[in-house]
Amino acid sequence: MESTPVKLYVDDGSQPSRACMIFCEMNNIPYEKVETRILKAQHKTEEFKKINPLGQVPVLQDGEHYFRESHAILKYLHSTRNCPDHWYPSDAIKRARVDELLDWHHCFLRQGAGNTVFKTLFGPKIGMKFSEGEIEWHKTILSYSLHMLDSKFLGNHKFLLSDELTIADLSIFCELTSLGFLSMDFSEYPNIKTWYSAIDSIEEVSKVCKPVKKFIKMFNNQLKAKI
Repeated sequence: MESTPVKLYVDDGSQPSRACMIFCEMNNIPYEKVETRILKAQHKTEEFKKINPLGQVPVLQDGEHYFRESHAILKYLHSTRNCPDHWYPSDAIKRARVDELLDWHHCFLRQGAGNTVFKTLFGPKIGMKFSEGEIEWHKTILSYSLHMLDSKFLGNHKFLLSDELTIADLSIFCELTSLGFLSMDFSEYPNIKTWYSAIDSIEEVSKVCKPVKKFIKMFNNQLKAKI
């Protein structure tokens, strides 16, 4: 079993960053957390771009090797750190089902959830501008994705594919945590609400998500104070 600590360049506010940290916490993978703040543009510095030319977090450094996409990071950690099979099953069919959900996450849910939050709330704070039509398109994708997740992907098991977690559960859960900025409580989506609560109650999840939850609460309180 590989036990050498890895470095994770992450931002607590980044959904994919949180997924990678939770996976490490739940699998007792030693890691050094290198905070890289997006709102301070630390991911766009020349120094950071030597690590990731794409200027994005998370980044995993394992010795001389760097991995720059969260799904690839999760799969790599699973295969090199002797993690339980249920996270990313060795069975070809079960693994393909996890991959389906990961691809769906990037192509649909992240386009809706992540971009709606970023383009309505945080992009403008760092000087980025987006048209109303572009934002509405992301909101439409978000609504469609939540409906699909609730009606098609959830309900048959405790988690997405079985009664045990997979890396897809972590990626999708972390995407949804950011919807707290939009004060979304999933009351319209009973299967999502039950699944979300089950993951949210896990000790390691609570630990990693504590900073972003604190920030969400502060952010929403500030909005209420302005009304």
